[in-house]
Amino acid sequence: GPPLRGGSTVQPASRPTAAAPSRRPAPASGAALSLAGLVEAWPDIVAAAGARSKLLEQALAATTPAAAGNGEVRLAAVAGQESLAEGAERQLVVVEELISARFGAPVKVRMMSGAGTAAGAAAPTRITDSVLKAERLDRIRRLDPALDLAANELDLEIVDGESNG
Repeated sequence: GPPLRGGSTVQPASRPTAAAPSRRPAPASGAALSLAGLVEAWPDIVAAAGARSKLLEQALAATTPAAAGNGEVRLAAVAGQESLAEGAERQLVVVEELISARFGAPVKVRMMSGAGTAAGAAAPTRITDSVLKAERLDRIRRLDPALDLAANELDLEIVDGESNG
């Protein structure tokens, strides 16, 4: 066909800009992986997990960074929330993606067992009503600082809905 006339030129498609600066909030941007940096970034990582799955967000909220460095992260279950933390263990690949995105380097994530030893070496403890109530109150206190403050100020305790008399 005939060549284009009229001074028309073909421009290459504009390249997308580099990663958005808001993707990695300060102070963790470009920071090397460390326990202190991970602990500081943890609430944002948990929130990012919530954008993918509320269940994953709850699972990560039931864990806490225990060690970090050299491209490896170890997470521990928050006391009393081991069953929730198992959800994070089942989605370690996604957790690795979230942490890797935050620190800009690939990361391997492992869950620590409750006692820090291999699978359940600790003797099982008897669960009593008072232990269950204390765990429920502790879980409620962690959900909301206002509830924690109210529980402290009013010396609240969990009372079952059943009446035995």
